[in-house]
Amino acid sequence: MPSDDISRVVPAFAPNTSIKSSEMNPELNQLVSTMNSKASRTANQTISGNNAFTGNNSHAGVETFSNLQADAISEITADAGVSVDSVLLKDGSVRLTGSAGFTPAANGDFGYDTTNNQYLGMANGTIVNFTSGVSAVVPLTGNATLGVGDKGKIYDALNILTLTTIDPTLLPDPWWFYVQNSGTGAVAIDPFGASTIDGLTSLNAYPGEGFTVYKSGSNLKTMGRQRGWILLGSALAASATTVDFTNFINSDFNQYVLLGQYVRPATDGAVPTIRFSADGGTSYLAGTSYKYRYVTHGLNTGSSTGASGLVINDGVGNADGEGCDFELSFSFPSSTQAIKTAQWQTNGRDTSSGIDSCIGWGLASNATAINGVRFLFSTGAVAEGRFELYGVRQ
Repeated sequence: MPSDDISRVVPAFAPNTSIKSSEMNPELNQLVSTMNSKASRTANQTISGNNAFTGNNSHAGVETFSNLQADAISEITADAGVSVDSVLLKDGSVRLTGSAGFTPAANGDFGYDTTNNQYLGMANGTIVNFTSGVSAVVPLTGNATLGVGDKGKIYDALNILTLTTIDPTLLPDPWWFYVQNSGTGAVAIDPFGASTIDGLTSLNAYPGEGFTVYKSGSNLKTMGRQRGWILLGSALAASATTVDFTNFINSDFNQYVLLGQYVRPATDGAVPTIRFSADGGTSYLAGTSYKYRYVTHGLNTGSSTGASGLVINDGVGNADGEGCDFELSFSFPSSTQAIKTAQWQTNGRDTSSGIDSCIGWGLASNATAINGVRFLFSTGAVAEGRFELYGVRQ
């Protein structure tokens, strides 16, 4: 402000003169307000010393602020195309207003994408997601394609569905997600294009399974995926004619195990039997498709070279406390080899409550893949029993 303007609003006082507030020109307040109001700076300036900027100041040139007093700047707003090299704040915090669909375009770019609620930056040509709190559980009921913004998320799959990803080369490094199958069907994980997951074109997460999927170059890998016996299905029988399993018998596993626990027939002396299906349970191999041999604890034997099923015991009792437990395994069901092999052991009580255990071996003559397994008794229903089907993952 020119000096004559100041003299106009500020009365002249001799040195060391006491000034009463009533003697101050009321226009002095207007002067202070004017000085604190919006000022426009159009030239490149260096502002140093203890300067407090309490109003709205527009800086059109390059401004350098140094040695500012505490609480000097409350907010800096940069128009499009304007860059701020660095800002040191007293409490170490930065708030970004963000923009819809913000995507870093060059190394060093950092911003907030208001569309997907994520902080993104770029380093070494790679987009990096800095979003915190992305580990919240996300329920899924349908198919989904995962991308940059899904880093670190936990997906709880509630239905049969497929998870796909964008091209892994477009994902930041590191990038990962966790999938939990809380449903009753398989959840397929199908990578982008020719990318693989654990060296496979796709894989399944079975009911109850959960593991981490992470980026590895142009492909995906898993971590924490269960090995050994994977429970694929279970059934409680009560006056059931048969007990069938027609889901999940595929090329994912080379070996399957069927367990029977306290399996009791409705008819005394009924013989427990196994059959396989090649059409998903529509029909089951019968006729003379099976060959078997077994040996009981008393060294009794049984065998056939053309039976309608695999006989896994020579007959069990139906009284309370009788029946049998069994474990039967079969290998390479998806193979197109001419035979499918099986082996088993049973332990139970016969019609006189005597010990009735045996071990056995057998095969089914069928050149196509099998995808179903059935338990039944030679006569009558399954009065009760619990059954579980497992796939054995190496």
